[in-house]
Amino acid sequence: MKNYASLFLVFLFLSACDKTDEIGTPSSGSIEWRAYSVTTTPASEITSFTATSGGTISSSGGGNSTSERGICYNTAPNPTTSNFKIVSGAGAGTFVCVIPGLTGSTLYYVRAYAIKSGVTTYGNQVTFTTYADPGTVTDYDGNVYQTINIGGQVWMMENLKTTHYRDGTVIPEVADSLSWYALSSGAFCSYQNNAANLSTYGQLYNWYAATDAHNLAPAGWHVPSAAEWATLTNYLGGDNIAGGKVKETGYSQWNSPNTGATNSSLFTALPGGARFVTLCAEGCVPAFFSHLGSEGNWWTISTSTSNPDNALSKSADNTSTRFYRSAFLGGIGYYDKRTGYSIRCVKN
Repeated sequence: MKNYASLFLVFLFLSACDKTDEIGTPSSGSIEWRAYSVTTTPASEITSFTATSGGTISSSGGGNSTSERGICYNTAPNPTTSNFKIVSGAGAGTFVCVIPGLTGSTLYYVRAYAIKSGVTTYGNQVTFTTYADPGTVTDYDGNVYQTINIGGQVWMMENLKTTHYRDGTVIPEVADSLSWYALSSGAFCSYQNNAANLSTYGQLYNWYAATDAHNLAPAGWHVPSAAEWATLTNYLGGDNIAGGKVKETGYSQWNSPNTGATNSSLFTALPGGARFVTLCAEGCVPAFFSHLGSEGNWWTISTSTSNPDNALSKSADNTSTRFYRSAFLGGIGYYDKRTGYSIRCVKN
């Protein structure tokens, strides 16, 4: 009789295990729901102060019914929702979270999570280390620029404002349209020749200033090549989406709709417009200002292999998430070197 009773108890135990949806996790002190899976996405797009992660909630086993999902993170292992967390909707599927406000040179632990019927399930743990805080850089005029390390490249977070080359040589300021059109040497201007635009958008420089032997960038820095812009773009996911990740959010500077702007990279791209040059009939303006609020344009030091009279640039606009190699062609853009564009410098 005792043997039958023992076998009955074993049967009940095994049956209970087959039907159990919950199991305790000593490492986290919480209960996990095992009917659906939670997977944490490895960290990417790491900067000095931000990173991107996320997760996937399986649709099988009731994943569609989760009431909350997201990531939790901390500087200690096995983070839980009682630490730092970012909520990213509910239900099954893949989601992406930008983690803001991080500290430079710090190791972080991340886990995706989902909640169903009050029970929290945690995904696998991933780790990442933020890049060091690169501090600031100062140009010859005393302008101080905030900087950010994005994937190992250190960039200015602001457009260049200097009126002098690195060695103190004055850069000519050219306001007149005909004089600007006739240039074959370095020059700068403010948008619409209005100094009020300087503090926000920086100066506009022709390509001759960007590549002058006196050096436009502060010591230890340089105007980037097309290849260096491509490195940044590729790290942020490629031409089609990187524009949203570099643009400042909101409409303080960018015109609506400022499509896809998250500034998750903290690059803080601004729509400083340009001073374009054009061949035109008598009486027209051969050098004209346009696109303030709708486009950001930045010189590279690289030139066209087919036409050395033209140079390459990088652009973003308010209507897409693209980070163009050309503002108008959507591919490699070859621009007149007399055009006035913004400058972002990268550290040597």
